[in-house]
Amino acid sequence: FRRVLFRSKAFNNRYHEHLICQKCGKVEEFADSRINEVVEHIEDKYQFSVHHHLLYIYGLCKACRESE
Repeated sequence: FRRVLFRSKAFNNRYHEHLICQKCGKVEEFADSRINEVVEHIEDKYQFSVHHHLLYIYGLCKACRESE
């Protein structure tokens, strides 16, 4: 597993998450409204005000999976 350093580019959506390939280091940003729904549920359930959250999902990108 190599270390991945990246600067998050501005995404069209303020809230976005990251897919990180553990083989080539590619970082892809994505947004999914269901994640925001979970955050809102957590705020309600725990009476907690979320100011920021991070989600990084590690795995293999399509190109690296196909090269194996």
